[in-house]
Amino acid sequence: LPEVIEQLDKYESILTERRATGDKIIASVKSGDSSQVIRQLTDRRRELDNEGRSYLKEIIALQDQSSKYEQAKTDDLINDSIKNLIIDSTLIILFIIIALRLIIRSINRPMQKLNRMVAKLSAGDFTARSNVNSDDELGKLAKTLDSMATDISRLDQTKDEFIGLVSHQLRTPATAV
Repeated sequence: LPEVIEQLDKYESILTERRATGDKIIASVKSGDSSQVIRQLTDRRRELDNEGRSYLKEIIALQDQSSKYEQAKTDDLINDSIKNLIIDSTLIILFIIIALRLIIRSINRPMQKLNRMVAKLSAGDFTARSNVNSDDELGKLAKTLDSMATDISRLDQTKDEFIGLVSHQLRTPATAV
């Protein structure tokens, strides 16, 4: 801060004069100058001390003011970072929820198709097929169920042919009798 530098320059100039005044006091005492000269020099030294203290107090006040300003800026940055973190976290959570919903849907659709197929098979509709096209475990299960439905359909058709043939063969002798 320029104000602090200005106050420090003033304080340094006082220090120089203060040292010189202290040296004059020592020289005056050694040379046996009058007490009035020594008192004037001591009074000047006190004035310089008081002036130096006032500059130091001003420097401290400016530093406190600067520290408070910097603390306020830091607090604002922290608050902004927390807000951004909350927003980013919320967006990430929403993305995860949407991704999970899509994954669950991609699993549930084939499962629903397989359930409908099994319900039709249990109702006697052996032409039902799963129409699931995937290479995962559900796709393998669907292919197995489709194959099983084809085999059951063939067996059902063979059973119907057999029953038709047996009933025809049994009718012919029964008619003759």
